[in-house]
Amino acid sequence: MAVSTRVFSPLSDEDRRFWEALRGTSRGLGRLLQQDLRRVRLTAPQYWVLHCLKLHHQVHSGKLSRWLDVTLPTVSGVVDHLEKLGYVNRSPSPSDRRRILLTLTPKGNRLLRQLERNQERFGKNLAQLLPGRERAVVTRALIRLSEHLTPEHGPCTDCGQLAASS
Repeated sequence: MAVSTRVFSPLSDEDRRFWEALRGTSRGLGRLLQQDLRRVRLTAPQYWVLHCLKLHHQVHSGKLSRWLDVTLPTVSGVVDHLEKLGYVNRSPSPSDRRRILLTLTPKGNRLLRQLERNQERFGKNLAQLLPGRERAVVTRALIRLSEHLTPEHGPCTDCGQLAASS
């Protein structure tokens, strides 16, 4: 068994504060989203499937699997449930009959709009904590971090437009 000779260097105080701030922010945002999802009886994976479909209109299960970093059977189970609830439609791909395309139904769109309104309210409250110039710097930094953490993630493609406008 090979032993790594790589030496771990501990975080500086500044890097530790940065990491803890990111973890705290992530935990807080996750908690707000969970509270919202409980009200409409959705799980986080169901929400992210709906969110991806809204952004990309038609997606096949394989892409969702990669974007959400879950297995195809997991995507299938989530989509089965969303289809039963009337939030998602399945249809054969016109270019490959073996591939099934997933789309959001009008009912699914309405549900997402309701969730987005609540999330926008949270976002507005948080944004008001930072003055405009500081908010623009934080926005660009968060977009850069998001692009690094999930470079292949479809929904992050809109971030480039956000970065340009901030």
